[in-house]
Amino acid sequence: MGITATKLKSILGMTKGFRDEYDTLTGRIEAAEQELHNLATLPLTRDDAYAYLVECIDAGRGEYAANLSREIAILFERDPMTLQTHSPSELLKPWMFDAGHNFIAPVAIIGLFADVIKKAVKDHLESMPWPAPCGPPIAQRKKRQVELVKLVGVLQAEREELKTALRKQGIVLEDIPAEAEAEV
Repeated sequence: MGITATKLKSILGMTKGFRDEYDTLTGRIEAAEQELHNLATLPLTRDDAYAYLVECIDAGRGEYAANLSREIAILFERDPMTLQTHSPSELLKPWMFDAGHNFIAPVAIIGLFADVIKKAVKDHLESMPWPAPCGPPIAQRKKRQVELVKLVGVLQAEREELKTALRKQGIVLEDIPAEAEAEV
């Protein structure tokens, strides 16, 4: 007594449903992973680029302010009668990489002209061509990334559950062709 063509078609039809469900889960996982990749690789929006550069400028401004405050505090500890006004003051240290050299540290330029620099940066960003497509704003990217990582985990768990349940019934998905058709 062998397997008839009808029984074989019935078995293959049933197992094809499992294969389709597995393939659907795999497709959803791949789509979510592709979206995660896009979130990580698509260019910033112009606004996000500007916000990042403003943070850098503000950090330089803060560093300059801290250096300047430190040098002014040193003045409070010195004898005011010994300050020499005819030579570079210790007060100029925040301007220079090294006291005694006559050049201005970039942090001093940023500290003194931060607002002018921010405007110049904004004008430049607005005038330059921007890559397309660019990704969503950073805040949205971070939120979506959390959602996608969670979704991928859930989908992978569902796919594994399906494989495990089928194995317990003696069905191995790798043995089921993606296009299960009975050819008798």
